[in-house]
Amino acid sequence: MTVATGQPYEPAPEAVGPLRELVEQLGPLPRKMGVFAEAVPASANLPYVHRLLAATGRDPAWTAARRSAGPM
Repeated sequence: MTVATGQPYEPAPEAVGPLRELVEQLGPLPRKMGVFAEAVPASANLPYVHRLLAATGRDPAWTAARRSAGPM
């Protein structure tokens, strides 16, 4: 939501690690249910929250400008 509205977002570092662990514990179930997409590649040098997004199938490089530039 923050990226789509052009706002900065920096999650609390102590929250991101447990969330990543939870994503790993859930295994394939969220993908089967359509909650997560297939994981997308993410460089190990990206911020941890970006790697968390990639693990849930979200593109950490997504921007609202890129979305609006595409075909409708």
